[in-house]
Amino acid sequence: MPRGSGSRRSKRRRRVLGLRTGAHRATPHVGGNTTEIAAHQGAIAIDQIRKLLAGERPDYILNPEALDVFTWSAPRPEPNEKTREALSKNKRPSVTS
Repeated sequence: MPRGSGSRRSKRRRRVLGLRTGAHRATPHVGGNTTEIAAHQGAIAIDQIRKLLAGERPDYILNPEALDVFTWSAPRPEPNEKTREALSKNKRPSVTS
């Protein structure tokens, strides 16, 4: 059977992906890569930085506990030995100084 919209391979692929012809469409992640989305994301980032500069708590903070010790003028606190050890075992990128 030739490959096409009715081939066994494409039917199997739709079944594996949970797609039904005409009911769903899959788009690559770049489907949201538009100038409107970029402008919206930029506006959100600027708003959050403005809040931080005004001494307010940002809405979208990954590690809110960091704000408890955050200051613009003092040196960054040094991580303790336990934290440094945990960071050294972390396979994901980590930054400390």
